[in-house]
Formats: sequence, structure tokens, C-alpha cells
Amino acid sequence: MGWQDDPVVSQSAADPLDFSNRYNTKLNPQQEQAFQAWAQKQGPRGSSYDYDMRGAFASGATQSANGHFPDTFKKPNHPTFSDQSQYSGVDGNEGGKWAKQSDGSWSFTPSASSLKMHDAGDLQTYFQKVEPGNKLILPSQPDQSSVGAGSWKDDPVVTSQALAAPEPPTDIGRQVALGGRAVGEGVGGTLLSAIDQNPVNIVSQALTGKTPQQLSISAVNHYLGAHLPQMPSYSELLSKALTYLGAPTPETSGEQLGSAAIRGASGALTLGGLGGVATVPNAIRAGVSGATGATASEYARQQGAGPVGQFVAGLAGGFAPTAIEEAARGGANLVANIARPLTRAGQEQIAGQVLARQATNPQAAVANLETAQPIVPGSARTAGEASQDLGLMALEKGVRGRSTADFGQRISEQNAARQAELGSVAGTPSEMAAAKIARDAETAPMREQALGSGGVADPAPIHATIDSILSSPVGKRETVSKALEWAKGLIGDETNPASLYEIRKDLQLAQQGKLQPSSANAPNASTLATARGQLGQVVSSLDDSIEAAAPGFKAYLQRYRDLSQPIDQMKVIQEIQRRAQLTSADVTTGQNFIGNANFSRALDAAIQKNGAKLTADQIERLNAIRTDLQMGQAINSPLIKVPGSDTFQNLSIAQAIGAGAGGAHPIIRVLTKPLSWIYKFSGSDEGINEVLTRAMLDPKLSAAMLKRATPASVGAFSARLRAATIGASAGMNTTHLRAPLSQPPP
Repeated sequence: MGWQDDPVVSQSAADPLDFSNRYNTKLNPQQEQAFQAWAQKQGPRGSSYDYDMRGAFASGATQSANGHFPDTFKKPNHPTFSDQSQYSGVDGNEGGKWAKQSDGSWSFTPSASSLKMHDAGDLQTYFQKVEPGNKLILPSQPDQSSVGAGSWKDDPVVTSQALAAPEPPTDIGRQVALGGRAVGEGVGGTLLSAIDQNPVNIVSQALTGKTPQQLSISAVNHYLGAHLPQMPSYSELLSKALTYLGAPTPETSGEQLGSAAIRGASGALTLGGLGGVATVPNAIRAGVSGATGATASEYARQQGAGPVGQFVAGLAGGFAPTAIEEAARGGANLVANIARPLTRAGQEQIAGQVLARQATNPQAAVANLETAQPIVPGSARTAGEASQDLGLMALEKGVRGRSTADFGQRISEQNAARQAELGSVAGTPSEMAAAKIARDAETAPMREQALGSGGVADPAPIHATIDSILSSPVGKRETVSKALEWAKGLIGDETNPASLYEIRKDLQLAQQGKLQPSSANAPNASTLATARGQLGQVVSSLDDSIEAAAPGFKAYLQRYRDLSQPIDQMKVIQEIQRRAQLTSADVTTGQNFIGNANFSRALDAAIQKNGAKLTADQIERLNAIRTDLQMGQAINSPLIKVPGSDTFQNLSIAQAIGAGAGGAHPIIRVLTKPLSWIYKFSGSDEGINEVLTRAMLDPKLSAAMLKRATPASVGAFSARLRAATIGASAGMNTTHLRAPLSQPPP
């Protein structure tokens, strides 16, 4: 572990030699408060990473002319921890030795303790950068120096020394090697970032600079006095492996920016291959966005920005090329497109694209939606069933499951409309009672006048009708002969029209199976009902005899029949209404729900038995209620499958990467997490789902949104945007391979 991992230089959260909480001079609360204020003013020089700044503060130590503090308070992890430090000999850590050279420069011989913490290569790099005029004496090298006083040139805050170091040579071979290293970090780092940058790690690093695992180790070390090493990320392990294998590291600002561009471009091309960026132009777009995003993020890092600042800079830099391209095309502005999920108009556009993707036949669905009208007055239709499109019906089924309150209200309104329409056709019991009273009030005087005329009826024609039926083939049936013999006995020799009218009532009841005679040897009700046709002939003959004796009787019967027709219709339809009700009630209106299957069965039975009593208009309206019920239940068809949860999730990020969460490569989903969080925290996905709910409840709105979603233009732009997003994400993430600096390099 070398100087480049010093937190004052690199602020790396993965350095196992962080002694910030060790080897510190104890201060009382008042002193500690004063120290914190003093350290704050020192900026990076106030770090206690490898220097006991509290000891320097308490002792009143001051900086020399070159800005360095004395060796006295260097900690054992300092690269030039010497025997002049007060911690030399503590915990078995012996300090190295400084010696003055004849030319006035200094040499330093590290101790065995220092060599356990820093390998020879790290120390040599440190001296090349920080001590260009001094010499490092390793154990295998002869020490030709003379002993002299210790030097203060190795203050732990080495950033300013690094800034003043001369730039290394920029030969072609080194630049090629740096490019190769950047390509390796770009490709490998992109793949490894999917492991390193899980959502929990990203949030934790943005807030604290450390992963949860690193925070846990720091807490154990702090509170238990342990010395557990920190765990490097996979990306850091890759970078260290490349260094170990001899790959040079970019040192100057220019080298670091150039390496960032190569890393970003190679990472973007790698990610583009995984993400389906198939065309050459879009691959170029991804590479350029990766390069500009990584460069912008690296520049922000050099200026001291943390993970959040790097992300914002990388996002802007990565999308800048495509924004310029789109502006040149005269098309949608890219920044506006990224912001689209955050606006209501943008959310409606995205929701329209969801409708277009889900529709089996968008053009036919639009036509059906635009012409859709209520089937039952007041029963507003939903877009799924109105479209007659299986894809949109499936979408509605999924939306219903997510917006139960909105669709529950719609179901309540539809049921109320159907009940109102059914009640309008059927009438009410009180209306039926009033109709009966009015009928009887008008026909009773007609009946009384006819039957009270005093005429005498002749029963002979009635008996002749009965005998004729009995002598016919049908009369040989036992049920018919028994029923007619009973009727013949019931009529007998009666000549009073009023009495014959009462006998007529019994005969009609017998036809309906509602009369069980009490006389001996009389047939039962079912036998009488079997001969209903023959009994009808007897009733017709009886009416002729009564009319002959009581003129006006048939006029009474016809008027009674006419006035009974609407009453009979109400009876039939109210019976349908009664049988169609479910036991569950709508808590909003207090009305029972009409069951789809119950209503259909009751209507079929009524039409079969009493269809002649109903008018064409009544049957049409009843069938409309049935159709409305069936359409309301259409989404429960076995053909309709609920879409996956991904249909309603990550809709905002899908706008950017051109695919739903399930359609993007896992690495792309991980690397675009930060952008997804912006949408999540703003509630953009919830807004889009609210628009989808409104669209499913309003066929006309769905039609308008479908017409605005033009697949060709949307697809072309989405492909370009997808390439830019992939490039920007790769650029930002590959740049995170390098830690932020407190000051920029030379």
C-alpha cells in the first residue's frame, strides 16, 4: 500500500492502512473542540490518516518554510516513518533513518516495520513523486550518506509535493501502455462494476464514502481496537493487478483525462454489446458518450468532487454529444427527453408508448376506442373491453390490480347504471300495483254490466266441444279424457253467465297447473296442466256461450287483456331482476350487484317462457344490459393473461435505455441505477401509472394517446437515446475506478 492510497491524496475508502483513529494524542473536550476548528482550517493537511495532527496541535508545532510539520508525530503507516517519531518503538514499530548527503540532499532507509506496510515499489514511486531530490536506500542498497539531522520534507500531507513534481516523460511506448491499461480497466471495470455498484453500495458510498462492509470494518476497528484490513472492490483489485503486472499509471492531469476517455469509450462499447446496440452509428454514439462522460466525471474528480458530483458531471458530459446531435436534427432535445418522465406531458407520452407496445393491433384498437359508446345509459366503458384488443385488455387487467380504488368506483357506477336501466324497463312493485288498480277500475264496470244483463246461457255448445275432443284421437289420452270429464262435470247444466264466468276462472287455473280439485276422483293439478290446450278450447267455447247470453262480455275480456299486458311484462322483468341479484351489496350505493351469469340465465328463461309478452324494445334493452355485464367481465376471460410486474415498473428508465427492466442486460440495469433513483424519488413511475389508470378508464383518452405514440419515430430516437445512456453510464462507472482528489494533479 503506497502513497497513492493516502486519503489526503486519493481519499480512497478501501485503504487497509487507515490509522485515522490510532496513534492520536488524547485531548480534553475543550482541546478537541479547538482542534477540530483548527483542523478544518487546515483543509487536507488536517488529516490524521498517517500523522498525529492532535499532537502537533497540542504541542504548538508549526510548519517550516516549505509547509511541512516535524517527523515527531508521524504514525507507523507513514511512508517515511522515522526514528524521530514519538511512535517509533511503540507496538513493535521501529522507525527508519534519515541521513544527510554530502550534496545537501537527504537519504532515507526504511525500517523493517515500514517495509511490511509499504512494498519497495510503492516507496520508490513515492520518492519519485514527493522526494525527487532525495534518495531512498533499500536494504540491498549501500548507504553512502553521512548521518545528519532528520528532515521535515516528508510531511504526510504530500498532495502539494505531488503537484510540484515534474511531469514524467511522455514517450510513445508509455502512452501506448497507458492506453492498453485504460482499455483493460474499461472492459473489465464495466463488467466488474455490476458487482461493485449494487444499489446499497452506491447509496452508502455517496453518503459516507464507504460501502456497508467497509463501514462495518471501520466500526469494529474503532470500538474494539482491532486492525482488520479493509476490503478493496473488484474494480480496485483489477487496477492493482494491472499495476502489479507492470502497467504504468496515469500521473498527470492530461494522462488521467486521456485514460478516462479511453476507459469510458471501451466500457461503453462493451456495455453496448451487452445492451443490444447493434448498428455502427449507435455503437459510435455509445463510444463517444462513454468517452465524454468519463472525461467529464474524471475532471470533476480532479476538482475534488465526490461520487455525486462525478455522477452529475458524467451524466451531463455523456449525454452532451447526443444532445448536440438531436438539436442539429431539429428533433427532441435530449435533456428534455431525460426530464420527460418528470413532467405530466412526458408521463402521458410514455404511457402512450406503453399502450402502443401492449396493443395487439394499435390501429384497430384506436378505431374501436374512438367509436365506443355506452351500451347501457350511464355505464361508462373501460378502454380494454372497448378496444376489443386482447393486449389492451390484459393491460387493463394489470392496471386494475394496481388501482383497485379507481376501478372499484367505476364498477359501482356501472352497477348503479345497470340497476337503473333494469328498473326503468321492469317498473317497480308500486307501479305494478297501481296498474292493476287502474285496470280493475276500468274493466270491472264492463264485466258487471255484461254479466248483469239477465240473459240465460246455453251449456250445450260447450258440452258438444268437449264431446268432440273426447271422440278425437287426442281424447283417447288418459290425461286429456280425465281433464275433460272433470270439466264437463264442473260445467254441468249451468246457464247463469256469472256462474259460468267463475267456472271459467277454475279452468284457467287448471291450464296453468295451479288448481288442485277437491272433488272425489278429480284429476290432480299436473294432469290438468297436461291438457292445457284442450282446456283452452273448452274456455273458448264457454266464452262464446257467455257472450251470447251477456253481450259485452268478450269486449270486457279484450280490454282486461290489453290492460294486463304491461302488468304481465313488469311481472316477467321484475322476476328477471329478482333472480339476477347477487347476495353481495355495493357499500357505496347500498344496491346489490347484478350477477353476469345470474342475469343471463334469468333472461334466457324469461324469453323462452314469456317472450311473447315482452316487446322488441324491452328485449333489446335487456340484451344490452347482458352485453354490458359481459363486456365488464371480458378481462376475466382465460385468454387474458395479467402482464408481468415489469410492465408497470421502471417505466422512466425504460424511456432512456429503450427497454423495460426485463429487456435490458443485468449489467445495464445495475449501471443505470442512479438515473433510476432520480425517477423513483421524483415519483415519475407513479405518475405514469396514474396516467395509465386514467387512460384505461377513458377510451377516448386511450385513443388519443395511442395515436400520439408513433412507433417509427419513437423507435429511432429511442435507439439513439439508448446508445447515449449506455455510453454515459459506462463512462461514469469506469471513472469511479479512480478515487476523487482533493486537488487536481499537474
